[in-house]
Amino acid sequence: MSRQKRSYQAKVMSQNILAEQIVQVFAHEIRGLVSALSLQLALIERDPERAMKAGFIKKARDQVEALTRFIRRILTIHGSPDIAPTLEIEEVELSKLIQNSCSLMKESIERRGCTLSIQVEDGIIVSCDSIRVQQLPFNLIDNAVKFSGGGEVFVRLYRRTMDQAVLLEVEDSGRGIPQESLKTIFKKFSRGKNSRTVPGLGLGLHVCARIVQAHGWEIGVLNSHMGGAVFKIQLSSH
Repeated sequence: MSRQKRSYQAKVMSQNILAEQIVQVFAHEIRGLVSALSLQLALIERDPERAMKAGFIKKARDQVEALTRFIRRILTIHGSPDIAPTLEIEEVELSKLIQNSCSLMKESIERRGCTLSIQVEDGIIVSCDSIRVQQLPFNLIDNAVKFSGGGEVFVRLYRRTMDQAVLLEVEDSGRGIPQESLKTIFKKFSRGKNSRTVPGLGLGLHVCARIVQAHGWEIGVLNSHMGGAVFKIQLSSH
């Protein structure tokens, strides 16, 4: 086989791998939106009258619109899955967004044997892409449930007293993250020692990091003194 042909085959293989990675990243992001929609539809089906009063039908319609807009964005994207996500910035009451996300996930979390503790400070407003940011609590809470082993998951949104920075924290009650995995946890397809028996592609946290970085925010993780992991996002706010 000639060197030119080998080079061509290597290029095709590289392009195929890249295409597969793009599909996996986008599929993971779409899954988050579909999961939110599925939860809302389940609540509507179980108690239509209560769902109507609570506004779940409108929320479901909003999710369909969000999914449609997201797919439209995908069709306009070319190149690497690591490029910054396209953002549509608007004023968002983050407190309500986080509370709504948690309430939608609560029943599903309890069915998986975990409990959800929510502490959200009211009135926190940020400039962000609401569709993208809604993926943050879904991905982080889903990750926490996987590693909590039937324990408790804590979600906190608050302003830090010393500088009024806004922090979103999701903490699990699992075994924590091995020291050697802390620096690579947000990399694409990263799977630490503790995650080998847990289903997943290693994309959820990577997607979170891309969304956070695209907004100019910061994301990090540390092991808590109680043994679990704490994921922290520092956001810009008003």
